[in-house]
Amino acid sequence: MSELENLFFRFLKSEWKSPRLPYRYRQSYNTALSASDSDTARIFLDHSFQAWAAYVILKPNTTHSAGQAAKHGYFSQLDSKTIEEKAELAKRIARYAPHPTVADNIRKMEKNATTTSTARDSQTDSRETTCEYAASLPHASDYYQADPEEYNRHPPAQSDSHAMSDAAIPPRKRRRTGNPTEAYRYLVPPSNTDVPLLADSQTNYHTSQTGVGANDTEQDITIGADVEGLKVFPEYLRNAIKRDGAGDDRTAAVSMNFPLDLVADVDCIMTLEVLPNKVERIGMLLFNAHLETIGKTRELVLQGGTTAVVDRLKGSLPTAISEVLGDTIAAAIRSAPYRKLEVLDLGVDSATGCVQIDIQCEVQRQGPGHVTTEVLKFLPSPFRNRLDQFNSGVHPRYFLLLPFDPLPRVALLLDPLDIGRW
Repeated sequence: MSELENLFFRFLKSEWKSPRLPYRYRQSYNTALSASDSDTARIFLDHSFQAWAAYVILKPNTTHSAGQAAKHGYFSQLDSKTIEEKAELAKRIARYAPHPTVADNIRKMEKNATTTSTARDSQTDSRETTCEYAASLPHASDYYQADPEEYNRHPPAQSDSHAMSDAAIPPRKRRRTGNPTEAYRYLVPPSNTDVPLLADSQTNYHTSQTGVGANDTEQDITIGADVEGLKVFPEYLRNAIKRDGAGDDRTAAVSMNFPLDLVADVDCIMTLEVLPNKVERIGMLLFNAHLETIGKTRELVLQGGTTAVVDRLKGSLPTAISEVLGDTIAAAIRSAPYRKLEVLDLGVDSATGCVQIDIQCEVQRQGPGHVTTEVLKFLPSPFRNRLDQFNSGVHPRYFLLLPFDPLPRVALLLDPLDIGRW
């Protein structure tokens, strides 16, 4: 274990003696949300609130304070590491079961950070800074030398264990308020900037295609994406997504669905319609599933040659998601409340049900098809009915569905169904 990880371990295992929460942590939280994917704080937050909280509390703001120079060096080294190395450290920190007082205060921090506006953080208050709090703790090396047996009795929990009851903070359930189209105004940023583009969400709002009346301005289904926006995906998937539109080949078959009320921790569903000749390859890459087309039927080939006709594959590993869908989507999925619940039960390396592919078995079947997917049960009934209306006239295709957390920090901040200018 490195000195830096030792530092995190000692913080999480020590009693939280301060009566106050860290100063300006809500502001730090909002900064992390809007940071780039390579930012250390953002990476830690993507993996767990616990890892992020420990990071912002322990990271020194200056090297001039007594005893801070060495710690500053550790964090400087961390910032210079690769994204993968930072992510691995964040995973290990997320698995530690903290002292009950630390777990309790981290819960309070998460609740306050996600429900309180940044404006309150700009007000002056008398709370001690994170550095002042961290300075009150013993040095990591002292902790290890004082009781190495206690240190060694608390290794990181295994990814498939349930030892994280106090360690991991369950994701919060949020209710959307206000006009939901405001959330759609943040689109995928172009490659040369980190600033989200803004678009008029009403310009690309197709009520006729969603089956919603013109007076219903609160509906949360958007369809169609400009092909330029597909740059967020790796090349293979980008080319596999079907093109819609009036023959101009400029509109991609991408849709975004945002439930107005959260049900089962699903904030958002992205649907990608994939070309039939790409399905078998994607099935192998994402799900390690061997698919073959036999006549008009697509079959799943099992070990030993047994075949099965299936209409859905579900459960993709994090490494496969990053490779096929790209780092931006992978980060968005890690932030999904549903995924956070999976991590609590199964660990950070487990396959996720946030990604699935629906397969049309009769690949040559023509005419209207009706899309049904297990993910839809997570949505409120009125919203599900609208989606059913929308899909009732869609020709049978192949769908990838990815529920994730549509926060402004997600580069995909998805005006995505409304992403006519993606």
